[in-house]
Amino acid sequence: MIYYEIQAHGHVNSLISLVDTLSHPRNIVSISIDNEMISIDDIRDRCSDICLQGLYVSKSAPLSWGGFSITKRMYESLLQALGRDNWQWYVNLSGQCIPLKSQSFIHSFLERERHRNSYLAYCYGFECKKDPVFYVSERADNMREYRYGRVRFLADPELGTWIESGLFDPARRVAQRQSVLFDELSKGLFRLQRHPSTKLRELEGEWKRQPQIFGRQWVILHRSVVERIAASVFVEGVLESLRYAFISDESFFQKVLYSRKLGLVSNVSRDNRRYLLGQPSNLSTENIREIVKSDALFGRKVNISESNEVYRLARELFP
Repeated sequence: MIYYEIQAHGHVNSLISLVDTLSHPRNIVSISIDNEMISIDDIRDRCSDICLQGLYVSKSAPLSWGGFSITKRMYESLLQALGRDNWQWYVNLSGQCIPLKSQSFIHSFLERERHRNSYLAYCYGFECKKDPVFYVSERADNMREYRYGRVRFLADPELGTWIESGLFDPARRVAQRQSVLFDELSKGLFRLQRHPSTKLRELEGEWKRQPQIFGRQWVILHRSVVERIAASVFVEGVLESLRYAFISDESFFQKVLYSRKLGLVSNVSRDNRRYLLGQPSNLSTENIREIVKSDALFGRKVNISESNEVYRLARELFP
């Protein structure tokens, strides 16, 4: 009934515990791994006794935090899901997520809400009211490398000064996520290019014409929604508009689901059913008992050092 798409980067033991916790004869689990050191055959072997309708394990292209590569992979996973039968709901997870309710509870909840409130999608989003700032120039000289969080930026000296001082901080300031062109050169490396001055009026007009919705990348989608996304030319345009945006995975589903183009706005719940709306938390043996009592269906991130115990405790506490 549920198609789980898991994007994993490592921590195999925790990943196996997650798959085991998703065990249900009507579930399909698809695992995409961004780590050349992990054997997909090993994961298949270790999951072979877990009760599932289907298990798929594959390697993904290298993914960068903040990069379009993640958004592209999310979209591809929707298309792959549609190539497989016998599921009604799509749920995306990371390798450190955890269900906070039993699979039977989650199945029943989603169907009950579909009939009671017509919910076909769960996606957190908020509108950015701040005016954007677009940095323009006809040329970029003396590009240097600057560290930014988990990635590196190649930028001109002025931008570099703003990065180092915190004035330019697109992870926290969503209105800066398209201030420049974030060109993903390789895993973890971006070249920051200013917009041509001739594009400034067009960029400002585009920002004002449509609500700028941001949120979290974690969603729950009915199959009918995934089918509509896959068939939409509008969605292809959204993808193209985000190709050089930073952390575009936190605005792709929002731009698609909250647009009137797909006619789904009334069928979308702004509660993505994640604990703290998907904000990373340290889920441990000390707090999992209270977190399971929340209204959320899933949480993240499980403390790797005690992951097996956290998953075991959660299963014992499931309603």
